[in-house]
Amino acid sequence: MKKTLILAVCFLVSFTFISSAQEKKQAAPPEPPPLIPNVLTKENGYDRDPKLMMTEFLQSEIAVKQVEWTNRYDKLKTVEDIAVYQKERKEYMQKVLGKGFDRSSPLNPKVTKAMQRGEVGKNGFKIEMLVFETVPNFFATAAVYIPDETRFKPPYPAVLVVCGHSVTGKGRDLYQRVPALAATNGLLALTLDPIDQGERSQRLDEKGKPKAQGTSGHNVIGAQSIPLGRNAATFEVWDMMRALDYLQSRPDVIKDKIGTTGTSGGGTQTSHIMALDDRVAVAVPSCYICNLFNLTGGLGPQDAEQNLFGQLAFGIDHADYGIIRAPKPLLIETATSDYFPAVDAWGAYRNIKRIYSRFELDEQVSITETEGEHGWHKNLRQQLVRWFLLWLAGRNEAIVEAEDLPIFPDKEFLATETGEVMNLEGARSAFDLNRDYNEELLAVRKAKNANRSKDELRSVVRNIAGIRPLDSIPAAKTKDFKNNVLTPIPPVFEPVASKIEKHIFITDSSADKTIELPAFVFFPKEDKGTN
Repeated sequence: MKKTLILAVCFLVSFTFISSAQEKKQAAPPEPPPLIPNVLTKENGYDRDPKLMMTEFLQSEIAVKQVEWTNRYDKLKTVEDIAVYQKERKEYMQKVLGKGFDRSSPLNPKVTKAMQRGEVGKNGFKIEMLVFETVPNFFATAAVYIPDETRFKPPYPAVLVVCGHSVTGKGRDLYQRVPALAATNGLLALTLDPIDQGERSQRLDEKGKPKAQGTSGHNVIGAQSIPLGRNAATFEVWDMMRALDYLQSRPDVIKDKIGTTGTSGGGTQTSHIMALDDRVAVAVPSCYICNLFNLTGGLGPQDAEQNLFGQLAFGIDHADYGIIRAPKPLLIETATSDYFPAVDAWGAYRNIKRIYSRFELDEQVSITETEGEHGWHKNLRQQLVRWFLLWLAGRNEAIVEAEDLPIFPDKEFLATETGEVMNLEGARSAFDLNRDYNEELLAVRKAKNANRSKDELRSVVRNIAGIRPLDSIPAAKTKDFKNNVLTPIPPVFEPVASKIEKHIFITDSSADKTIELPAFVFFPKEDKGTN
């Protein structure tokens, strides 16, 4: 019998012990024998932190893409250059968000209650609690703030307000203040609950309680959406587009005078919709716009909808959201101690401003910064309402938010009886919509792949996943590691191995930061009874 030298390359070693119910009744198994000591440790003379290896590698790739982005941006010298750039990026965003839905489907809006807040003729406004369908039986909840007709005559300019990552959604104090301030100054405002926030939990347990909310819920939806060529942002963008449809359907709204704003996660949504929907006449993303290339090395990966698939590789930075919509009015808001760094917000503003200057409409983009940490501060709320009034209503007025601005307790601020849309008759979730789309794609795949060979299918998979053909992958080299140090043989391997060598393999010795793979080489023991 021939002996075989065995090479084990270790990406990650994990031992999981699972016992069946019957095995649990028996005595506990003995402790497992000791394993081979880790290769990548400082004690072994290794000079890198293994936990940061992939991060360092990806950051080096991102740095290259940032240079490419800058070089591409610097070529935007004319309005014609900008038009090509805008088209490229808008089409890419549309592609990675995937197939949308049917805009002709009925919204079926229902006002479930109406309330008066404040004093008529002074600081009053009306609120309508709204349920509508952005897709048949895919329910959205919202609050519509209507100005006092004794002070402001309809029709009104309107503002779509999207909520940041708050479980209470539109009911949160912060997300009541902005539309209330808008309404008391003559702007109709609609505040929309995003999926898995407010009344829009997408999965309920047997007791009717949400299984996941906020970012946790978004990330689950995002994970299911990616294989379908979608994103969590697909549903948010679609909901905002249908909210704009609803606003334009109202007789008390001026159809071409609609703006959008939101902070934090709402700033993300505002950035997406202002780039993708030309009906957004004025936009104010707050506490979000900065530098995506830099953000990856600081705050790190974000919520699912903030990570459009392949965005950095393609070359879309935060500034591009503003550039795509140029030269329509845009106000960027930031805070001095925001974890979406203010210094990068100013950098994005500078890049966007230069583009607006090509149109000779510099005054239509601006930035405001306030003292404080991440959040929709009072000054930011006042400035955004002033910006909307300027560009939607032609009123240049100082705005002051009153201390007695009427605010509801969030538990009373519901458009549905139970506070969950999934309890409505026939309600469908984002997961249901994805499941239906998967059935559509299954039929397409079967037809497309029916006559493809296995090699052709492998090629398709490699292309989609970005996997290089085997013959194009560079040969691995062994990094000098204490002369490929030998390690004592643990008892579990002692009967079969005479020695074990530790190695580190690298694929690109010229790169500053590359992936290094730990490996063990097992040498067989002599067997005198065999050849």
